[in-house]
Amino acid sequence: MTTGRLKLLRRGLLSLSVAGVVLILALVAEQASRFGDSDTGLKWEIEADLSLTGFEFEQIGDGGLEMRLKAAQAKLVELHRELVADDLSLTFFEQGAESIRLIADTGKVRLDTNVVTVQGIDRPATLTLAHGPVITTQALSWDPVARTVRSDGAAHIKQAKLTARGDQAVADVTNQTIRLIGNVNVSWLP
Repeated sequence: MTTGRLKLLRRGLLSLSVAGVVLILALVAEQASRFGDSDTGLKWEIEADLSLTGFEFEQIGDGGLEMRLKAAQAKLVELHRELVADDLSLTFFEQGAESIRLIADTGKVRLDTNVVTVQGIDRPATLTLAHGPVITTQALSWDPVARTVRSDGAAHIKQAKLTARGDQAVADVTNQTIRLIGNVNVSWLP
């Protein structure tokens, strides 16, 4: 994401979160006024983040669509400067064509760095390169500066008759390459 688009996303999400906070505070104030002054020692604590259902975000650059994020649920956590998403699909595009897709049960987007981390809970996280293999693992991280996706732990690669396993996988989106690191085991079925 470019800095300008990131700022626009932050402003939009911040505006929505401010509106949500104002609404929550108004409701709390209304309820508090109903209780009046009491000696019960009640303490009001509010954590107000923006939560969205059916969230979808697209980033469009000079060359067209660059990135699409879809999530069943998304929550803005301004304190940590991140967007937390459930049932997540993150697709990157190169010259308008899909180049990489991350799918996971949950994920986080750091708003200050655009680093994305995804994790499988009920099912493994998957990384699919266009016209290439599918990588499955428990967790993946996207580094937008290096334009790489790295598994956090063991990864399995499957493509046609090839299956491979390694302690870690690194996918370079620009070069459309995948590298397995450590204890690599490859199987080929004729």
